[in-house]
Amino acid sequence: MRLGSIRATIWENVSETGEVFYSMTFTRSYKQGEEWRTATNFSWSDILVVAEVARLAYLWVTSQTVTVRTPLPQTQPPVAEEVPM
Repeated sequence: MRLGSIRATIWENVSETGEVFYSMTFTRSYKQGEEWRTATNFSWSDILVVAEVARLAYLWVTSQTVTVRTPLPQTQPPVAEEVPM
């Protein structure tokens, strides 16, 4: 999955006991001259994009591994408390 130049690669693995688990790598693509390259370091301006790609990757992995047995009850979202500054 990718947002702009930031990509998450999700790897499906199988343990010795047959259990499936996932691991991830995050990369940044950039062009040097005419050649595309990748890096695993990120500038401060990439960090929020990395966080969003990680969130999306987490949701995808969760959707692959969660088995819903009973529907979850509908609840109201929590109300944010005001924190004095």
